This record gives sequence, C-alpha cells and structure tokens, in this order.
Amino acid sequence: LGGGEPKVEAAGGSSSVPTGPEQTSFGPLHQKSIDNHASEDCMMVAQQMKDDLLSKLSLTSRRGKLTMINLSRQGLGIGDAELIKQTMTNCPHLSVLKLSYNNFGDEGTAVIASGFIIDGSHHDNLSVLDLGFNMIGEAGCSSLALHSVAGNRSLRTLYLSGNNICDRGALSLAGAILHGSNLTCLHLTENKIGTVGVKALTRAVAETEALRRADICYGNHQQLGAGVGVAITPGRNSRSTIQTIQELYVGGTCMESAGFLSVSNMVLTNLSLRVLDLSDNDLEDRDIALFSQSITQNRAVPFEVLNFSFNSISCTGVECLMNAVWGSKTLRELRLDNNKVKDRGAQLAAVVLTSIQLKVLDLGFNRITTAGVKALMKSLSETSSLTSLTLSGIPLDLPASKAVCYALAYSTSLRHLFIDNCSVSYSAQRHIVAGIVSNQRASLELVTGFDIGAITVTLGLPAVLESWTNYKVLKFVRMMWQHRHSQQNEARLAQWLKSQSSINALNPDKNYLQSTISNQSVEGLQPDMSQKMEPADPKTVVIAAKAALAYIGNMGDSVLSTESYQRETDQTSPLVPANATMLEKTSSGAVRVPSFSQLTANGDIPSVVESSSQTQRKISQPVGTWGHVSPDGSALGNILDPVRKQKITEWIRTHFRSVKEVGQLPFNSNDLAQLQIYFYSTIDSADGVDDNLSVLSNSDEKEATDADSDERSGTGASRHYSRKLGRKISFHRVQEAANVAAQLQSEAIRSFCKRRSWEMISTDEEESISGSSHDYGPAFKRIKNHNLRISRYPRLQAKLERLRAEAAESQMLSLLRQIRFVETLTLQGRNSSKPTASTHDSDYSYSHADVEIILLDLL
Repeated sequence: LGGGEPKVEAAGGSSSVPTGPEQTSFGPLHQKSIDNHASEDCMMVAQQMKDDLLSKLSLTSRRGKLTMINLSRQGLGIGDAELIKQTMTNCPHLSVLKLSYNNFGDEGTAVIASGFIIDGSHHDNLSVLDLGFNMIGEAGCSSLALHSVAGNRSLRTLYLSGNNICDRGALSLAGAILHGSNLTCLHLTENKIGTVGVKALTRAVAETEALRRADICYGNHQQLGAGVGVAITPGRNSRSTIQTIQELYVGGTCMESAGFLSVSNMVLTNLSLRVLDLSDNDLEDRDIALFSQSITQNRAVPFEVLNFSFNSISCTGVECLMNAVWGSKTLRELRLDNNKVKDRGAQLAAVVLTSIQLKVLDLGFNRITTAGVKALMKSLSETSSLTSLTLSGIPLDLPASKAVCYALAYSTSLRHLFIDNCSVSYSAQRHIVAGIVSNQRASLELVTGFDIGAITVTLGLPAVLESWTNYKVLKFVRMMWQHRHSQQNEARLAQWLKSQSSINALNPDKNYLQSTISNQSVEGLQPDMSQKMEPADPKTVVIAAKAALAYIGNMGDSVLSTESYQRETDQTSPLVPANATMLEKTSSGAVRVPSFSQLTANGDIPSVVESSSQTQRKISQPVGTWGHVSPDGSALGNILDPVRKQKITEWIRTHFRSVKEVGQLPFNSNDLAQLQIYFYSTIDSADGVDDNLSVLSNSDEKEATDADSDERSGTGASRHYSRKLGRKISFHRVQEAANVAAQLQSEAIRSFCKRRSWEMISTDEEESISGSSHDYGPAFKRIKNHNLRISRYPRLQAKLERLRAEAAESQMLSLLRQIRFVETLTLQGRNSSKPTASTHDSDYSYSHADVEIILLDLL
C-alpha cells in the first residue's frame, strides 16, 4: 500500500531485498532461452515428420499406383521438388496433386512442371494441380504454362492463388490457353497480375470460347447437312471437343476499371462461364453497370456463382446487377458482403429472391438497417429455395429481431443463418430463438452469433439444453417436431381405423367393405405439406420438447451427435481419412490408403507363405473392409467383384439413413435381452432358421400325432412315408427320426446328408402311376451348426465384446439393432445356412460377409 519494495526478514536482521524480475532465476533472458529451445525442439520434430513422410512417398511411388497426393503445409522446399517429379513419372494413375502452402518458389515449380512431360507427352491422368501460396513468381508461372498447360488435354484445375505472379506470368498462361488446353478451372486470387494480365487472360478465354462455338456450329452443319450460308446458333447443351474456362477466380488482382472492362467484354459472348470471382478489386457502380449490360445482352451465360465481396458497390450498382440477373435460371449464389449497400440495395435483393432460385445470399458488413432487414425477412418467409443467409455485421435491434423471428418461424428451406457481430440484445435473442423453436417444419442446422441453448431454457424448454451447442439444439428442435408429427399421425390412424370398424359393424357385406376401402382414400392421416403451417404456440412447444426429451432418454448425446454424412461437403475426397496424404489404386480398381508398415525397400508388399491351417483360418473370416472369399475357398484379399461392389454401394446409398435412425432408437432393456438371445444362440437353434422343417397346420399335427402313435405301438417301421411332391415329414422328437432313419438306412444311404435328386422324385411318381411304390422315408437333415449367429460377423463380434467389457449397453443395443435390421433387409428371410448364389448372377444374393461390410462402412 505504501508503494515500497517488498521486504524479507533475514536471519541476521532486517534487510530490504528487491524481488524484481531482474533478480529472479526466471527473468526475461532465461525465458527467451526457454522459448528458443522449445522452438528448436518443434523444428526438429517437424523435420522428422517431414523426412518420414517423404520416405513413405518414395517407397510408395515405386509401385506406381498412387492416385492422389496431398502434401500441403508440410514445409517442402526446392530440394524436395525432384522427388515430386519422380513420383509423377512413376505413377501414371496420379490424378490429384496438392502442394499448397510450401516453399517451392520458381526453381522448385520449374522442376515440378517438367514432371508433366513423360516420354515426350503429357501426363495422361493428372487433372488437379494445387500450388497455391508457394511464392511462385514470373519464372515459375512461365514454366507451368509451358510444360503443364500448353497442349495438355488432361489438366482441368490449376490453383495458383496467393503467389507473386504478375503480368508476365498471366501473359504466359494466356498464351498456353490459346495454344490449346482442357483447363476449365483457374485460380489466380491474390496475385498482382494487374490490368495487362487480366486483359490477356480474358481475351484468351474469349477467343477459346469463339473456337468452341465455331466447332459446335461446324458439327451441327455436318449433322444437318446445311449450306455454307446457313447460320446455326450453338445451344447450351451443344457439345464440342474444345474446352474453355468455366470457373475463373481473379479476386484481388488489381485489375482496375480497364481490366474489368475486358471481363465485361468476355461475358458478352461467353456460353461456358459458371463461376466468376471478382472480389477485392475496388469495383465501383459504373463498373457493375457495364458488367450488368453484358449480362443483359447475353442471357445465355450460365452464371451459377457471382462474388463481388470487398468492393465499393452501393445501391446504384446493386440495382443494375439485380435487373440483369432477374429471372436467371442458373444463378444460385450471390455474394455482396463488405460493400456500401444500404436499405435500398437490400430491398432490391429481397425482390430478386422471388424471381430466381437463389440458394446462398451474403449481404454481411454493409450499411443495412432495420428497413432493409424487414424486406429481406419478408422474402425469406415466402421463398422455398434460399438455404444460406449472411447478415453478419448488420445491427439487429428489437424491431429487426422481430422480423427475423417472423421469417424463422415460417421458413422451411433456410439451413444456415450467420448473424455474427450484429449487437443482438438479450430481448432480441429471445425473439429470434422463439421463432426457431416454434417452426414445425424448420430445416435450420446452423446459427452463429450467440448461444441458443441458454436462451431456450428461458423460454420454458428443458434445462438440459442450456449446455448444448447450437448444432445439437437445432437438431433437437427438428427431431422434436418430427416426433410430435409421428404421434399425431398415429392418433389419426387410430381414429380412422375406429371409424372403419364402425362402418364394418353397419355394413357386414365383405364385398361392399372391400370396394369401399379400396376406392376411398385415407384422408386426414397425413398433413398437407403444400399448405403453410402456422407457428406453434409456446405451450405446444414446451410440451413437444418435454415429450421429445423423454423419448430419446439417456441416448441424447448419441442421437444428437454430428454424423459424417450431415457435415458440410468440401473439396476433399470422401474416401480419405483426415490424416491421409496419399491414395493408391489396387489391382481391382478400388482406391485405398497405402499400408506403409508392410512396405519393403523396393516399395512392394512382402509375400507371406502360410500353412494350410492358417490359410483355412483366414478364409473363415472376411479380409479387409472389402474382403471377399470366392466360392472355391480361395482368399482374394481386398479384391472385390465389381457386381458385388456396385450392389453394396447401391444398398448403402439407399438405406444408410434408415440404418442410422435404427441405431438412434431409445434404449429398451427387453430389446437388448431378446437380441442377445438371438445373436448368441446357435445357428441351428429352434428359431425358425432351418427350412427343412415345415410349419404344421392343425390337420398336419393330427397326422403327425397318428404317425407318432404308430411308431410307439411298433408299427412305425412299416408305415409308408411317401416322399412325393407333398408336405414334408416332421417328427416331434429327434429319437423318433433316428429310429426310422436306422430302419430305412439301406434304402436311403445314397441320399445321406443331402436331399433326394429330381431323378429320384420322378422315379417315385412313375412307380406310383404304375401301382408300385418305393419308400425312402424322411430325408436326413444336414449336420447341425453349433456356431453362434454373431460369429458370422467376427469384426462386429469383437466390437460387441469390447462394448460388453465397457458395460456400454446403449451402444451394444444400437449395434445389435443395426445388425438385425441390415440382416433382415439383405437376407430377406432366406435360409442363411445355404450357399449363396454367385455374385455374377443377374439376381444378386447378399451374404453375411456383405452384411458385415455394409455395417463396417456405415460405422
């Protein structure tokens, strides 16, 4: 309090000892030393990881089967370019090469570009090259244009964003495009190519488009036999062997007004451009006006995405643009964020929403106020196409929040709403959340800006929602209304059945009832989805929320967890795990992640000589996710018959949502007990699996009882068991069947352990016609299989055992339900112990190995 230095009482008396940082052992200099050591350790670890990855690439590339390589953000440099080139040469199937965020520079890029030339021709399959953010300059871009683009009919996507390419590099690319290439997607964002570079590129694209149109017209002339003077206009669906740019990203290229004028001129005659990114180019209203005139004069340009973010566009430019795109049949995404748009521009955008099927609209960080927000929300409540709306950076006061509440209460298409940095007050948040939870047909999956869970609790919903993420809350809201609608449908069905029973009592005539029911539609069982459903009142919302929470019970976390198929799609391959950097093609054509642990020095997988017992043990279990065992018993490893692979893929595509829903059903101890009894019983247990035994009717039971009494009285041996095409013989006790079989063994020995052939049945019929009969007695049953049913799925059985050890009953029940569900749909009640039909048959027959493959892929 006195402001003096802290004092410490020493043993020899009182002394003032300063305890400042300069006197401590952990002062600034020592801390700097620690930071330096930590930095060196991190660099050593990164270098080791890089060396390990490059060694794996070197070994794997020698097999020549790689199809995808992703080495982004790996710290690669000029010295590693030679290995990349050698890999391109060794792998003729390589189609995707991602090398962004490294340090190749001009020299390394030149080496990689030379790898496109193999024996005097271009690489046959490499279609995607990503060299973004690699400090590539003019020389590197010129090398790419010369070796990779010019004359290359395989390369389709070239990503060069974030480099140091200027006008000379752009001129080289333009010349390569004019020389002839199949490039359809070009990324040059954040490169200072300037006005000259943009002019050269747009002129090259325009001339290539003119050549494509001429080629189409020439082909139409040849097909129609038209004269030279007859003009034929190429349509949108016309085809040509000449490819031109369809996606052009030139944001942040310093094109200025003169460069943008060349873009407008290119649009005048273009019939191929689908995506155009012009963000961060300091465009003004007059530039947008010229661009809009080009669109107006060329209505056939198939724009799908237009990006004008980070420019200086005001309401005047927005008005010109909206008039130009009015009625477009192709436009799906429009971005105008970070401009100077005011309420008038927002109102114009709201009007355009009624004329085009726009899916994404971004107006964030503009000068829009409550009036503009109200206009947008009015259109949002009426449109059925908009799925994503961005209003970030726009203040949402209480009146604007009420408008958002109204739109969210009625919108059935919106999935993403971005309202970050909108200064939403507590009262405004409650209005917005009230609109979300009251919408009985909402599709909303993502809301940003504030936490929804805590606000829902203040509206009377269960307190458990307070700690949930926005995604879980929104999924719970959707599931809540689905559950309530299903309950309402069940009630309507019960009421309809009750009314039908009363009609049956009044009209006992069965023919009349059948004709009445067949001709009368079941009205009122399902709500009319075409009509607008009003928002639910607060009391109904609370009741529905409590009922849904009770329905999901303790499985809330698993039911509401994020599934992989529900996440947003991106540009990465869905076949690759997040940590995979390479893909290779197997001999069967399947794509997999290379197995680095089994590689030898020459890049091959070592062959293993196994004993017959080991081989037989492996044959009894599926091998790999796509493992297959041929009918002759030879293990085929990962090779999968194309017909089988196609059937399994089609089945998964059709039923994967149903399988997921089955796994998300609430916990039930009775179901768990019954499924455990089923799967952990033997295959030939009395569960209706063996189809050799028929189900006896009442009359059959009487005859069987007579046969039983005859056998007990000693006449069973002389009883004629005629085995013609009639009903099958069954015995009440196994001993009775054994006694009869022993007495008739001399006649039935030739049919041991198998059914009688058609020749034997035909002989029986001939003898019966001639008056003599030959009794064979009942056919012997096959040897019983005492294996457990779950043993058909060894990997799933191992997973169940782990869950059993962890006492995870809910997860066990979920997996058992999914196994039973897939088993029922695929096997369709047939005898699973009989051999399955060949996978080459026209009518494909699923096996238990297929069931396991399906579930492993889904899990």
